[in-house]
Amino acid sequence: MNIREFNKMNMFTSVNSVLQLFKDRISNIPALSDATGRFNEKLAQIAGRDAQYTTAAAGATASKNNAAEALIDLTLRVANALFVLGNNTHNEQLKAECRLTPSDLIYTRELALIKIQRRVTELAKQYATELVAYGIADADLASLAVAVESFRKSREEQQQRLTESRSARGLLYEDMTVADGIIKNEIDPLMKLMKDVDAGFYNQYQAARVIKDLRGRAPKNGKPEVTPEPPAPVNVPVPELAAAA
Repeated sequence: MNIREFNKMNMFTSVNSVLQLFKDRISNIPALSDATGRFNEKLAQIAGRDAQYTTAAAGATASKNNAAEALIDLTLRVANALFVLGNNTHNEQLKAECRLTPSDLIYTRELALIKIQRRVTELAKQYATELVAYGIADADLASLAVAVESFRKSREEQQQRLTESRSARGLLYEDMTVADGIIKNEIDPLMKLMKDVDAGFYNQYQAARVIKDLRGRAPKNGKPEVTPEPPAPVNVPVPELAAAA
């Protein structure tokens, strides 16, 4: 969730806590009981969407980063050996192509990293015999091939998870919009009728309906910023309450 959604979700949770506390009172008003039940269910859906949105790509990103680190380490090891070989044999072209630093690979684009690895592998195969003296054997080239394949697969998995994350983000927004609508168009108007019937319930509800900025912004004049969201002034007649009055 972004900051705005986080703050609104905190308001939703506060409101739901108050509604659950007075559920016996609410049960006497079918319309309010129905709206409260749907609101509670929607909050559970929102929590699930947020967890999916937050975690969908996290594991895949960590896996891709680990694969990239392994690929960079192996590529540099082989490239360094090729560079020294070029230096010792006065092969300036080989030196130029294999003069690589960790920063060259860490900060390059992912597709460029794969391209560099492929070129290093081509050169290593070309000079395979000479590289034995520099500590590079066939097993090292095999490990490099495995590393690039692992990186490629982890990159594809991350892209898939990012797509899932974006989808979950859209559903999260839709669920929060529905929850907001239930409060504004159903619960708020019905709670107006509670003002004279149960002042304690009404006052706690109104206090819970304030959206507080809980993170991300500095307080103004030493006081936390609060964005009130007053209920819509709509009166809905409820026969049970009219009779009770």
